[in-house]
Amino acid sequence: MSATFVDHYAVLGVPPAASPPAIREAYMRLAKLYHPDLFATQGDNADRAGRFVAITGSYAVLKNEKKRLRSEERRGGK
Repeated sequence: MSATFVDHYAVLGVPPAASPPAIREAYMRLAKLYHPDLFATQGDNADRAGRFVAITGSYAVLKNEKKRLRSEERRGGK
């Protein structure tokens, strides 16, 4: 079973050459928009929660240099 490729840069809306501070800034901005706790009173927020999980997962990969390099290899290089 092969894993589905996720373009972590696209999820966070940053270019592949983005610096760690730019990646963190994009993550923080998106986390504030999609965090499910902020929208708990608006009924079904499953889509928002799913998007938040993707954002958090992408940030976890891109903030870690080893994981980022592995992702770059799967993506096809820089």
